[in-house]
Amino acid sequence: MDQADKLRQLVTSHSYRDERPQNVLFPRILVVTSGKGGVGKSNVTLNLSLALHRQGKSVLILDTDIGFSNIDVLMGRTAKHHLIEALENNIPVDRLIEKSPYGFSYISGGRGFNQLPNLSQPLVERFVEKMNQLTNGLDYLLIDTGAGLSALDLKMMLHCDDVLVVTTPEPTSITDAYAVIKMVSRHDTTRRFHIIVNRASKKEGVNTANNLISAAKHFLGIDVLYLGHITEDIHVSKAVKNQQPFLAAYPDCAAAYNLQMIVRQFQYGEPDQGGGVKQFFYRLFFKKGGG
Repeated sequence: MDQADKLRQLVTSHSYRDERPQNVLFPRILVVTSGKGGVGKSNVTLNLSLALHRQGKSVLILDTDIGFSNIDVLMGRTAKHHLIEALENNIPVDRLIEKSPYGFSYISGGRGFNQLPNLSQPLVERFVEKMNQLTNGLDYLLIDTGAGLSALDLKMMLHCDDVLVVTTPEPTSITDAYAVIKMVSRHDTTRRFHIIVNRASKKEGVNTANNLISAAKHFLGIDVLYLGHITEDIHVSKAVKNQQPFLAAYPDCAAAYNLQMIVRQFQYGEPDQGGGVKQFFYRLFFKKGGG
């Protein structure tokens, strides 16, 4: 029996589960995806994190966009360490967590994140245990995925608490967003999907969301929730060029108002906690198959 098989046994037992006092909440794990590049997914993740932080929530972004870690670039920062480099060189995991100038924290996983399952058992176990410790008291863990849908992305969506699908009104973007929802729902019809329509008017956002919601209901038999739209706003591109979140650089712009409404909609009527970071990562790296 190899090391991975031993860890897979943990997934079917109770020993991998998070153990915290009943009065300590688990962070809510959100995977932000798009199905294709160029829709503004990372920028939405960045500004969503800032909006949640301003509501008094503690937020950590895990950037898993393989080859194109954009979260630090969008803030004009350079990560001191990347995930695999840190683990292989025995750098403490807590040194991976960078504090942004805006209050929330982030980890630049980038090129190394998809290599985690190939590392030795002690290294991965150390990563999981340390992540579990470091997220004590955390309200939200936002995972920014890459474009497309890798096997690891699929597993993250199957084991997270919520999947946020960012799309635009463009037909190719809508098709790719639907493809993501379809692929995940084939494995699990209980996932909570939320749609954000970026670079759209209110009417375009509603029409785009209704098309996705109707298709998902009719062909997949699942419910998808619409969080709102973010208008095409020149202040967004200005903020990107200045390497700042638009919510910080232009807090009174139309896109900032839209984003704050999205956060209110997201938090309304939904649970405040998730299933646990330790459970999430063990299932992610050591459970066989898509589910």
